[in-house]
Amino acid sequence: MPMQMSQLKSLQQLTAFVVGKCSGSGINELRPFHHLVGTLSISSLQNVKSGRDALEAKLEEKKYLQRLVLQWGNYTNDTENERDVLDKLQPHRNLKRLVIRNYGGTRFPDWLGDHAFSNIVNLSLDKCDNCISLPPLGQLPSLKHLSIARMNGITKVGKEFYGNGSSTKPFQSLETLHFEEILEWMEWNILGPEDFSQLKELCIIKCPKLVGGLPKHMPSWVRLEIHECSALTASLQRTSVANKLVLNGCNGVDLGWHGVSSLVNLEISNMPSLKELTPELHMLTNLQKLIIRNCPSLVSFPRILNTCLQELCIQNCSSLLSFAVGVLPITLNSIYIWECPKLVFSVSEEMECCNSSLSHLSMHGFCTLSLPHGFFPKLRFLRIANFKIFSIPNGHGLKIWTSLLQVEIGGCNSMVSCLQEALHAPNLKNFWVFNCKKLKSLPEGMHTHLPSLESLRIWNCPEIKSFPEGGLPSNLRRLEIRGCKKLVDCRREWGLQRLPSLTEFVFGGGKYEEEDDDVLESFLEEALLPPTLTSLSIIGLQNLKSINYQSFQHLTCLKELRICQCPQLQSLHEKGFLASLSMLEIFACPLLKPRCERDRGDEWHKIAHIPFIEID
Repeated sequence: MPMQMSQLKSLQQLTAFVVGKCSGSGINELRPFHHLVGTLSISSLQNVKSGRDALEAKLEEKKYLQRLVLQWGNYTNDTENERDVLDKLQPHRNLKRLVIRNYGGTRFPDWLGDHAFSNIVNLSLDKCDNCISLPPLGQLPSLKHLSIARMNGITKVGKEFYGNGSSTKPFQSLETLHFEEILEWMEWNILGPEDFSQLKELCIIKCPKLVGGLPKHMPSWVRLEIHECSALTASLQRTSVANKLVLNGCNGVDLGWHGVSSLVNLEISNMPSLKELTPELHMLTNLQKLIIRNCPSLVSFPRILNTCLQELCIQNCSSLLSFAVGVLPITLNSIYIWECPKLVFSVSEEMECCNSSLSHLSMHGFCTLSLPHGFFPKLRFLRIANFKIFSIPNGHGLKIWTSLLQVEIGGCNSMVSCLQEALHAPNLKNFWVFNCKKLKSLPEGMHTHLPSLESLRIWNCPEIKSFPEGGLPSNLRRLEIRGCKKLVDCRREWGLQRLPSLTEFVFGGGKYEEEDDDVLESFLEEALLPPTLTSLSIIGLQNLKSINYQSFQHLTCLKELRICQCPQLQSLHEKGFLASLSMLEIFACPLLKPRCERDRGDEWHKIAHIPFIEID
């Protein structure tokens, strides 16, 4: 901090003050600033030698401050001095927000929790490890938001937290209460049914020894989150008015929600012993979002009869065998099911006909997936990946998917063709096929059935030999081919010169076999790439040692060139380089990198004219 700050007697804004050890930088420098407004953060309070020095800051006279942060630095053994310092840093009663962080005293001063601080709305106590009890915060009449975190000296939250028998109703305004990383906390005593009557959000995170005790009556409750509280045993009350419930790593919390019909969002995760979900799940008639993650013992999933469900997510449930699809709610617009390797999921045409709202379907890593042809007429996004068996049976005549915008198919090693019939999707913009070792063909008639296609990516599909008859859609703007040797061998038949909108081309090596790196020269020298290209990316050619840039000369519109993951590349072969380039990016090319060093590398003079150059 600048020395002798106290001379700025008219100062009104000082967001941060670091207490120094020298004369002219001590906390007494704050004394004349009676008109400070807004936020003041005082750090390095361990440098304050005594409470008498702290008193000289005159915080109690700074009536215009709205938010105050008091922060100590390194750990101290002088707990009495730190308590005395905090005691003398009592702020003015107009203060609305207070943060105390890394305080080393064993208890808090009497002013903290005094009902006279009637304007305090937001209070945070963080990493006050030596404190063995909490102050009587229940007596702050306007307190709405309270956060208590990383206080390892706390083992019990009892009467002192509410006000030690005060006749004043505790926490009469509290709306959000967060406890986090209180590792030794075991017991929470709830005094009466009217405690926390206005509470809308309760979060308990990483309190592994907490055994029991949750507020029993919270009529204003909107959100409850419990994370990594493995010892906690509790159940939700019938009177709870919950909107969102998150249970993460807390097997002891009862999942029998009799009467908690108000739930809108439910998330259950990291419960290794959970084998089945409560049958009452279908009684959550207002549920809109359901997420189940990392429950390796979960075997079955109950039928969903809810009429409001909009999003369903099931992830990493390795024992899940079946999914009782039934009739999905007509409101459902998103399904995400990932990494359930034993799951058999089959969608019937009857179910598809009963659902007209599904727009996002993402399914990854099951045993078997079977979908009817033309399923879900309002589908916009489709991702299917990593299945042992994947099939789309023939439908009764061709269906047009007018809403489909993006399709991703990957890791389906038993799949020979993307679809057994043509894919009619007049608005489809992005199509990505990846890691399908046996795939031999793309959808038929792409040039007519996918007229709006803008981006086509084909990765690691070594058996694809050619594009469908008729070529690619004329509106295609981006084409990416990686790890498709047989397809690349037929590159002269691609007809890219006939694509007037193609501006971006990505070419690279693949996962299953290495590419012939001479192919790159063929693309350039034989003018197989159209002159409309503005962006060219070369990725993962393991044996590429140099590039003849003279062959780039017909690409007069090229603006961006990316060269990535070519470990043998060490030379920009030609002296001349495209004058049209405005960006060159080189990534993971260890031999080329030092040779392109600005003003020093042997290759620098060849690229110095390019305005934007990024290397690694």
